[in-house]
Amino acid sequence: MKTFVLCAVALLPSVPGFAQNEPKSEFAAGYDFRRLAGDSRQSLPSGWYGDIAWNVTPTLATVGQITGHYQNLHGASLHTCGGGVRFSAAHPKAALFAQVLVGVALLSSNSTAVLPPNHLGPVPLGLRGSSGSALLQVGAGVNLMRDAPIGIRIGSDFVRTGDEIGNMLRLAVGIVVPFDR
Repeated sequence: MKTFVLCAVALLPSVPGFAQNEPKSEFAAGYDFRRLAGDSRQSLPSGWYGDIAWNVTPTLATVGQITGHYQNLHGASLHTCGGGVRFSAAHPKAALFAQVLVGVALLSSNSTAVLPPNHLGPVPLGLRGSSGSALLQVGAGVNLMRDAPIGIRIGSDFVRTGDEIGNMLRLAVGIVVPFDR
């Protein structure tokens, strides 16, 4: 984290020179991987994310983000929706950023009952459950190829949710499309 702060401070003087080339908004989408913070064996590897940011200033943006994650083995899915702020240190080729989002997380699971061969009586069609929780997501990353029509984003976050869902680590890789330069 100290390295990120030092890099951000070093790049801040270059921000005014590129302010006229800053997009008013940007859309990003891509792959999203989540792992439970306390257990490296518990992960949701099949995920996606989408976010949209409105740049208030060259270094401050408001952000809205949605994600979806799926674990086929147990029929579990996790969806999150959040909003917050993103701070960035812009440079024409890359921009370091840090963000804080708050929102909600919804965990759903489906499972089918396995019955013994000699079972008599009704057959359950399946079990279903869900739980929701508030979330706090704090992270950092970098947007690459900022002067191109489509850039690349690499980011990592710590996601804090309630006890029923648990805390998670997030890794995201995607594309960034700027609008209204």
